[in-house]
Formats: sequence, structure tokens, C-alpha cells
Amino acid sequence: MDGTFELHQGKPQPRLTVIKKLKEGEYPPEKFFNFSNYPIEDMVNKVYEIIETIKNPFLKTLLEKIFKNEETLEKIKITPAGKKVHHVSIGGLLEHTLGVVEICEVVVKRYKKLNRDLLITAALLHDIGKIFEYKLTNTFDITDEGKLLGHVYLGVEFVSKIIDSIEGFPKNLKLKLLHCILSHQGEYEFGSPKRPKTLEAAALHLADSLDAKLKSFEEFIDRELEEGSTWTKVHPAYMVPIYYNEED
Repeated sequence: MDGTFELHQGKPQPRLTVIKKLKEGEYPPEKFFNFSNYPIEDMVNKVYEIIETIKNPFLKTLLEKIFKNEETLEKIKITPAGKKVHHVSIGGLLEHTLGVVEICEVVVKRYKKLNRDLLITAALLHDIGKIFEYKLTNTFDITDEGKLLGHVYLGVEFVSKIIDSIEGFPKNLKLKLLHCILSHQGEYEFGSPKRPKTLEAAALHLADSLDAKLKSFEEFIDRELEEGSTWTKVHPAYMVPIYYNEED
């Protein structure tokens, strides 16, 4: 779009001279989307800090192979965590991932049988399949792979291939990690192929659900709560109106 501003009866008036419909690839799609409230590079650096705390050499190598791969990292940076419900923004996947990790860090201090390295690795990777499920066009769109296979399968397939490239990666550790990813949505009706059957899988599912739901509520309040009101309309995903009143 191009044009000029002209004066008409003493007031500025826009005059369009060119309108061109741009094709995909002719414009930077990130210009048309919301961004996470957290700087993307800061979140990436936080991920690197977390990876450095992983003591298991196989899990640490796995995380480094994924998050330090330039092509993969660029996808992670721009991918949302959702299309409609929560973390609907560029950088949303990173923000959600770090939120889940932070919750897991609290939980692991309370429940001593949890394997921290396994749980934190699973938290960092639970939604990695979304880099193959979503794409940026003129909106957050879903790829053919996303529509046909879904991010859970895509994530398990991706992580499994990376694991297989790591010599000596323990078979049981691979099994437990993939189960965490496969079951993180919790219930069959929520798209989970399996229900959580380990401590780490159960903790991951609940942390994922908590971060997603609270962020969804916050975004809905910001978007839908009218000035002077304490109630939103009904949230389409959770089927309840949300009450928000900052007074004591």
C-alpha cells in the first residue's frame, strides 16, 4: 500500500495510489503478530542456563543438539504455543516452555522421588512438535503435518530421531522421556495418546495444564474484560466467564 496525505478543507486526508496484494514470502510475517512480553533472546539464554544444570550427560547432549541447532532454534523462536487458547504470540512456545519448567522446579523440590533431569528435559521438549505443527502465513496456521499427525506425535518422532543419533543413550531413559512427551496432555479427550504412567509424566502434565490455563485466563481478561466490569464473557475453551477484581 502506498499513497500520500493531502489537505482537504484544511484537514489532512489520505490518498491511496497503490494497493498490492503481497504473496507469501514477500513480507515479514512477524510484523503482523503479537510478540511474547518477554524478549526472545532473553528466553533463549534462560533455556541455555537450564541446560547447563542438567547432570545426566545423555539428556544434556540431547538438549544441546536441539536447542543449539540454528535451524531448529529459529523455528522455536517464532512458534506460538497455541493458535487460539494460550500463548498465542511469536515467542509463545518459549514463554510457555519456561513457565512449565519453572513450575516443575518447584514441584521437584517437594516430591523427592522425581528425577529432576528427566522432568526438566521433558518440560523443555514436551511441545517441541509445535515447530512442525504451526507456520506463519497471514496468521498462525497449521501445517499439513500438524493437521494429519499433531504436535505430540511430531515431537516424539523428532526427539526419538535425535536420541538415536546419540551413541549409548540408555533405552529405558529414552522410553521414559518419550512417554512424558506422549502423555503430557493427560487425557484421551484432550488429544493425549497415552495417560501419564510415571511420576515425571504426571508432574509434567499438571505443570503444562496449569501454565496453559492461567496464561489463557490472563490473555482473555486482557482482551475481553470491559472497563468498569469485573466479569468477562464466557471463555470459549473453558466454558466459564472469568471474574477479575483487583480490590481486596
